[in-house]
Amino acid sequence: MKAKVVSVSRARDRRAKFEVEARRCGVEFEFYDAVDAKSMPYDELNALVDGVALRRNIGRQLCGPEIACAESHRRLYRELVNGAFPGLLIFEDDISFLDSIATVVAFLAENAASFASQSWIFHLGGLDGFEERALVLGQRVVHRVGEEVEFRRVLVSENAVQRTCGYYITREAAASILRKEPRICQVPDPWMWRKKMSILAEVWMSTPPVVRHPVDLSGSMLEAERAQLESSPLKVDIRPYWRRCLSHARAEARRWTRSRVIYPLIGRFG
Repeated sequence: MKAKVVSVSRARDRRAKFEVEARRCGVEFEFYDAVDAKSMPYDELNALVDGVALRRNIGRQLCGPEIACAESHRRLYRELVNGAFPGLLIFEDDISFLDSIATVVAFLAENAASFASQSWIFHLGGLDGFEERALVLGQRVVHRVGEEVEFRRVLVSENAVQRTCGYYITREAAASILRKEPRICQVPDPWMWRKKMSILAEVWMSTPPVVRHPVDLSGSMLEAERAQLESSPLKVDIRPYWRRCLSHARAEARRWTRSRVIYPLIGRFG
């Protein structure tokens, strides 16, 4: 199974580090040129977003890097749905692997066809920094991968299941996301929200994780811009909504005047 590695084309140093890491663990991959927020105007990025749904779902706008990240993964989902593969293994270029990654990749490749019709994702980890958030995994139904790793269902998550740095998505899950989210209406990694909304049937978590993500995010453009926006209200043009409300109110006022004033007067003096 050859993984897709989401990476902007200018990130040569990160790509070089990932190549070394992938060779060390025997992971086959190819780089996928991500949407680059630095080279795409924000207005063009924002045109990909459903602003009303975004306000309803998270209460703020998305920064350029968040939109670019979400759109990069959505493009991969479209390729998966329109292609012949039963699923897709996706990494980002800033991760590192545990030695058991090769066994997990082999397991996913072996079972890809049987998983294809299920709306599932297999989250490979990378939750470094979220260890103190509540995360409850199922114990009864598991997918065992060799002697060291299990995939367990996520039952409860206090915003602990985040990130798109390493996961496997089935073709049905990709199709469900694109069908029920025709435009970007959430952050790039709302895995448990998607399960709650029945977009995903299950989220399976690797136990222990086989992917590591950097804890220090001080140099991340996405994290810096996201922090600035988290307390900012989403600016949505609500004038069309208020015009419709006003038009409806005027129509109701005319109807009331006719039925309660004009028609009785006509009947009385006509």
